[in-house]
Amino acid sequence: MQVSRQVRLGVGERAADFVARGPAGGPARFYAHAGGRPTAVVFHADGDDPRLADLAGQLTGRSDVACLCVMAHEPAGDFGFPVWSDPAGTVTAAYGVTDAELTAIVLDPNLRIVGVVRGEHFAQQVVALLDAAGHADAARQVVAQAPVLLIPHVLDEAYCQRLIQVWEDDGAVATGVARSSGGDVLDAEYKRRRDHTVGDPQLLRELTSVIGRRVLPEVHKAFAFRATRFEGFKIACYDAATGGFFRPHRDNLTPSTAHRVFALTLNLNDGYEGGQLRFPEYTNQLYRPQAGAALVFSCAHLHEVRDMSAGRRFVLLSFLYGEPST
Repeated sequence: MQVSRQVRLGVGERAADFVARGPAGGPARFYAHAGGRPTAVVFHADGDDPRLADLAGQLTGRSDVACLCVMAHEPAGDFGFPVWSDPAGTVTAAYGVTDAELTAIVLDPNLRIVGVVRGEHFAQQVVALLDAAGHADAARQVVAQAPVLLIPHVLDEAYCQRLIQVWEDDGAVATGVARSSGGDVLDAEYKRRRDHTVGDPQLLRELTSVIGRRVLPEVHKAFAFRATRFEGFKIACYDAATGGFFRPHRDNLTPSTAHRVFALTLNLNDGYEGGQLRFPEYTNQLYRPQAGAALVFSCAHLHEVRDMSAGRRFVLLSFLYGEPST
C-alpha cells in the first residue's frame, strides 16, 4: 500500500495518488484509473450504510461522473461501485478521514478537491457536487489558443476579499515598467496600475503555502517544470476610472527580470468590464479567470491587459522560477 503524500481536505487541493488492491484484484494505481470526469472517492469501513445504496441508485446509468470506494473490508456480492481495498487504513489516514464515518471527497476532472461530504443528505450532496464539477464549456473544436494554464479554486471568496482589503487599507502606488537600463520607469501611456507589495510576514507565509500547494503542482503537471521560488507577491488594481491597462510586453527581458520563468496572475474579484488578458502571438482570444482562479503562462509570451471599461479589477501577481543554474 503506497500513498504519494498527506492530503489537505480543502477546496483546490490536489488528491493524492495511491497504489492499493483495485477492483481487478491486483495492485492498481489510482491516477491510472481516475481523471477526466468528476469523481467521488468514498471512504467507509465496509460499505454497510444505506446512504451508499442511495448514492448508487442516483448515479445508475451515468457515465459522465465516476464513484469509487476505499474500504478496509471488501463487501460481499455486487456493491455497485468499484472497491479499492485498504485493510491497514493507509489510504484512509493519508486522506485525513476515519473509516468509521462515511465520507466522500469529490474531485473535479483534474483530480482537485471541490468538496467533502459527510452526514445527512449524503447522496444528494455528493451528486450536487459532481454535477457542478464538470467542465462548464461544451465540446468544440479548438482552432488556436495560447499555451497558458487556468487553475480554478486557488483562493476562496473570503480570502480574495481579504487581499482586496489589504490593498485598500495599506496603500498602493503606481508602478513602472522594467527597462534594460535605469530600472523601473513610470510610463502612463504603457501601463496604468497601482500595486501593493505584500510585506506582512504572516500573509507572505500564508500565500507561499497556498500557492505552493495549489498552483506549483499544476505547473509541474502541465509544463514539466518544477518551480521552487517566488518573486514575492503584489496585490494590483486596474481601475477604469484612471484608464487601467498594460500594453503588450514580456516579463523577462531585462537583467533584473531574466530569472523569471512563469507569470502568475490570480483574479480576486468579478464585477468589472474590460481588463482581459490577450496573447497576440497565438490568438485573439481574451482570458478572464473567475475570482479565485489563477492564470499561469511563460514570461516569454507577449501579452497585454486590455483597457478597463468599468469597475476595478484586482489581481494577485507573482513570478515563478527554479533553482539558480550552476
